[in-house]
Amino acid sequence: MNMKKILCLLLALTLLVALVSCGKSQGGENHTHVWVEATCTAPKTCSICGETEGKALGHDMQPATGDQPAVCSRCGYVDVGSAENANVAASGTCGENLTWSLTDTGLLTVSGTGPMEDYRDILDMDNTNTKDPPWANGISVPVRAAVIEDGVTSVGVGAFSGCTELYSVSLPASVTEIRSSAFMGCSYLHDVSLSEGLTAIGDYAFYECSTLQVVTLPDSVTFIGFDPFCRCSALEGVAVKSGNRKYTSVDGVLFTADMSTLIAYPGGKDAAEYAIPQGVQVIGDGAFDSVANLQSVTIPEGVTTIGETAFLWSQIQSVTLPASVTTIADGAFSYCVNLQSVTLPEGVESLGDTAFCGSGIQSIVLPASVSSVGSSAFTSCSALEKIETADGNQHFTSVDGVLFSADMTALLAYPARRPGTDYTVPDGVTSIGEMAFFGSAGLENLTIPASVTSVGLAALEFCGSLGDIYFGGSETQWADMDVEITNSPNVHYGA
Repeated sequence: MNMKKILCLLLALTLLVALVSCGKSQGGENHTHVWVEATCTAPKTCSICGETEGKALGHDMQPATGDQPAVCSRCGYVDVGSAENANVAASGTCGENLTWSLTDTGLLTVSGTGPMEDYRDILDMDNTNTKDPPWANGISVPVRAAVIEDGVTSVGVGAFSGCTELYSVSLPASVTEIRSSAFMGCSYLHDVSLSEGLTAIGDYAFYECSTLQVVTLPDSVTFIGFDPFCRCSALEGVAVKSGNRKYTSVDGVLFTADMSTLIAYPGGKDAAEYAIPQGVQVIGDGAFDSVANLQSVTIPEGVTTIGETAFLWSQIQSVTLPASVTTIADGAFSYCVNLQSVTLPEGVESLGDTAFCGSGIQSIVLPASVSSVGSSAFTSCSALEKIETADGNQHFTSVDGVLFSADMTALLAYPARRPGTDYTVPDGVTSIGEMAFFGSAGLENLTIPASVTSVGLAALEFCGSLGDIYFGGSETQWADMDVEITNSPNVHYGA
């Protein structure tokens, strides 16, 4: 083949790539479409940019009969408005100027003007609102479809929480906010269209919407709360419209527009490995929370912060931390049961509360740079045999694999699988930290010196084999510490 033909072939290939690229710059590059196949309600959709191709399959409806609505044989969608004899089963108010009605086939309609009322949010420990949404309160008809009419400006906190038969939601352009946990647990929700005009999506807004495959953020969205797509196990991509100046999507993964923060990795992506792009500085709160298929994540140099619950309940087996990481936040690797080892580089300064709680790590070394370790950072690590500290650490020390403050006055963490059945707390220790011995299944005999004057919350709980505690002080001193021990071992006193 002569050079002219080779150049022509290369040009053709370049043109072909250009034709199939998104045409939208995501993270500074044009990306090839990542298609999610068409469903009954949605055409073939790119999980990166939201572009569509062709048409939706359309429902294969079995005809309605009398008071029974039509049902799609393909996806199970119920056309709640098709029944000839549908009647209003319940109605009421859901905001100062909003009313609602629910038919006996499951069609909920919200009408009026202004914001929807807020309801109970079981994921927010600070929320004292105990009111359930009225359509979930003692009504036997489940909500199967919801039509929010024009004029409604928000979907309230917990408004559809637990509506497990809700299939589709129609949101008008007047809705500017989807509040926290609004659709939490809507496990059958296939179709939600986010209209232009929406500006804010609250914390856990779509938590456990396990059949959602693609969510497309309109240009108008400027705020995304904490982990809104957590446990959306079928979600293949979070797409972003091309005019959005706040967010972008690369291969279906959601980032801030400047690519400095990775916000959400979709729970339904089937890749086993993922390399975070160069330029990212922060792995956002809950970014990989409960991701099931991912086994290995490579974190590039430049990342400084791993956010709260960033990898909580994920199935990762290995993670590479660069020297640039300084902060591992609360719960960052909690319950990563397949994560057997992690190397903390020199430069890490803080480990948050429950940072590795319940993970599969077998040992860990705190570098000299670590100055803060949060409560329960290594609690319930059932395979953990030792916690060590590097030479030069001025804040912590390790003796026989047990973690102490540098001055040896506080015992902070006892590895749950530390070899041996007996342990003696060194004399001079004055406090035992929260959950310090929690879940130490092999510990049978524990000796605590009279110098100890405080024992933290649940410090000795779930030590199933612990039969005897030998306390160097008096019974009165022991009682004053109000130690919680469910399995009631024998306590012996030295004074």
